[in-house]
Amino acid sequence: MTINEAFQLAQIFSIFILIFSVLYAAKQLKLTYLIHADNHDWNRRKAAQDLTMQINELFSDMAALHKKLNIINRVEPIPISEIKEEINNDPSVQLSINKVLNIYDGVARGVLSGIYDRSIIETARKSTMIKTYDAFSSYIYDRRKKRIPTLWNDYESIINQWKSEITKQDPRKKTGLSK
Repeated sequence: MTINEAFQLAQIFSIFILIFSVLYAAKQLKLTYLIHADNHDWNRRKAAQDLTMQINELFSDMAALHKKLNIINRVEPIPISEIKEEINNDPSVQLSINKVLNIYDGVARGVLSGIYDRSIIETARKSTMIKTYDAFSSYIYDRRKKRIPTLWNDYESIINQWKSEITKQDPRKKTGLSK
């Protein structure tokens, strides 16, 4: 074997090594992408679950509002006159209503922007959020008319989406790369 032949063999071998390396790197990049996507999905689910636990702070405000306005047993929205009367009697009622609506608006914004996992929030809070929205819809419209027209828009948007969807929930794929 001459030096030229050995050199050509080395070049061919180098080309095979280069092709193998590129293919291996591409496979590793794809695997990294899948792991990153899976971690992102897991983090969204975890953030949504953590959020549902933090919302438990609302129970004191919700309990106070229920005591004053009987939210749970209502089928129709609370009349704005009744809400205003309670606010006049106890200004902390308005703070509690605003706190609840602001938190639910933040939850809705997080779901709509993909920060929180929609399925987990739906499972944990959908009925409560709809019930709360329905109860205070007259208050929401009154505040929009008097103050900010876009107040609690994200909350209203997700409520409208939920109300228009079929209640059947499809099973989710499990987190992880195993199939």
